[in-house]
Amino acid sequence: MTRFLAPLLLLAATLLPAQEAGLYVRYSQWSTDLSGDVETDELWDLTKDLALKSDNPRSYGILYRGVHHRFSAEACDSSVSETITAGEGLVIAGEPVEPGTEIRTSMEMRTLGVEYWYHLVSVPSFRTGIILGADRYELETRIQDLHYSEDKVIPYVGLGITALTPRQGIYMDVALTVGEGSGASHLSGRIETGMDIVSGLGLFAGLRKVKVEMEGKNAQWDLENSSYYLGAQIHF
Repeated sequence: MTRFLAPLLLLAATLLPAQEAGLYVRYSQWSTDLSGDVETDELWDLTKDLALKSDNPRSYGILYRGVHHRFSAEACDSSVSETITAGEGLVIAGEPVEPGTEIRTSMEMRTLGVEYWYHLVSVPSFRTGIILGADRYELETRIQDLHYSEDKVIPYVGLGITALTPRQGIYMDVALTVGEGSGASHLSGRIETGMDIVSGLGLFAGLRKVKVEMEGKNAQWDLENSSYYLGAQIHF
């Protein structure tokens, strides 16, 4: 029995795809669809009231993939601004606004996230395990001369699954996470697939949906962000 063990372990090691082992530097371009509301003295719908919806931010990150462990860090800045025309009955900070007045609006969301996966099950074509992580959110909303901002760190836990086709070097990741911090909560789902196209260079694409609720000193946000992204990664 033991004489077959070494050849089987060697075969399993050779089947591990190249993109699964080592450190990656990643860049991606996102297309986001933002919705939700921000509550100040009034309740503002981001899309209907402030005309704030979509953006095309970039993200930068690093990723380490191993057999039993995985670590990643990613930063992304999203900013969208519009100019709307005041209609009848518009009130800002308790003051009525004359119809026809141009109102400047903007929304910024800056995120920095770190994430660790521990694989409870790890075979050449499938891995699954727990996720531990934290996201720092910086939110900023402007409505004409009014400015509302807040930043919080939200720790989270979740479940991660990776499916592999070792010989072709293709992978698919699925992650579901939920978190809660002081005056903030987070719910996220993400699916990503990718492959190496040449030695040391790969492409990936994914979908992500995030729901964030955050309370600040003078505002409260309830946001949903649905995104898809395309990116490239260099393997070291």
